[in-house]
Amino acid sequence: FESLLKEMGLASTGIVDVSTATKIGNALGATEVVVGGIVKLGNTFRLNIRVINVKTSKLQSAFTEYTNSEGDILKLIDKIEIKKQ
Repeated sequence: FESLLKEMGLASTGIVDVSTATKIGNALGATEVVVGGIVKLGNTFRLNIRVINVKTSKLQSAFTEYTNSEGDILKLIDKIEIKKQ
């Protein structure tokens, strides 16, 4: 996996957009990829997760959750239930 990221020039950026994520997923033989992030807005943390179809690059499902506690972020990740749209 690391060699694939290096080959695609992504090892040092830490940033992967949907287009790049689907390219990586396709190279790995995946049918879907999960992308997302955590954003701090004032005292609130927002967790966004999206499941993208590798072949079509279309959104399959998504999840957004908020917390005021940094310590709750891992709890939110543990309870993620991706709902089909």
